[in-house]
Amino acid sequence: ADSPKLQAFAEYATLLKCLNNDVPNLRASGTGWISTRYGMCETLRTSSSGDRKGERTGLMAMQNLMEFGGVRECIRPRPGFEFYNVDAKGLELRAFADLCASKGWTGTAETIRRGGTDAVLSGIGAARARQSLAECQAREAAKDPLATAQRTRGKNALYGFMGGMGPDTYVDFIAKMSKGKIKIDGAEARLLRETVFRVVHDLKTYLDWVGSTDNGDGSFDVELEYGIVRSGVWYSAKANNGFQARAAAAMSEVVIDLVEACYIGHLAPARPCLFVHDELLVEVPAGLGHEFEVEFLKLAAPAAA
Repeated sequence: ADSPKLQAFAEYATLLKCLNNDVPNLRASGTGWISTRYGMCETLRTSSSGDRKGERTGLMAMQNLMEFGGVRECIRPRPGFEFYNVDAKGLELRAFADLCASKGWTGTAETIRRGGTDAVLSGIGAARARQSLAECQAREAAKDPLATAQRTRGKNALYGFMGGMGPDTYVDFIAKMSKGKIKIDGAEARLLRETVFRVVHDLKTYLDWVGSTDNGDGSFDVELEYGIVRSGVWYSAKANNGFQARAAAAMSEVVIDLVEACYIGHLAPARPCLFVHDELLVEVPAGLGHEFEVEFLKLAAPAAA
């Protein structure tokens, strides 16, 4: 693995495969979307075209987008503008904590007040590693691959179980999400759930409450904010929508105030371009990113509240 000659040969083999297999797919797909990544070979390798094996019939798949390379590379700001990007960190977890606090269960909210959402996510990894939170966070800061993997596994487990998944469903979820690369069994899934319950004190209480609201026929009603109620949903939809709707409402309020400020207010001529769940992309006059951020944060905090 450390041999420069072997590494060079592996790179040559990858280039050759791209040339023979993937470039024809790229040509055949015409103007279809592709997943853009910083390495052209990786771009092609993760963007295979065709509905069935051997067919080159259609759109290139937008998949496996890396954190610092992806769909944002497909769009550019107008001349004289730059993009300002904001991601509402921990929005769903904060919405869950807020929903629980409204019912008198304040454990998660207190944890977030003391250490932010990282205290919850890193706390799950720390519990799995049998380490203190400080030790686990130090390993994460040092980019320890095992600590990073434990945090990712804990985050996946948190949102899976928060959304009402059972251990068996979670086993299938992990297999599908990782495309078969990660396989866990029911025992590990149950252990993960118990760990999440131990760290996120309100979660079991919340799920017990969700189960208690059964309409008597296995269906549930869920409040979606703004006075909207969805009737006849299943258990996981009730569990998931409870906090996701709260998060969506918070971001909706931010977007409403942002659009008003950009078009007829003090943030003109900035323009919102993209709104995806908890993320915003705004076109801002070049060189004024910092000034925009100061004003945006003044707007966003009360809107989300």
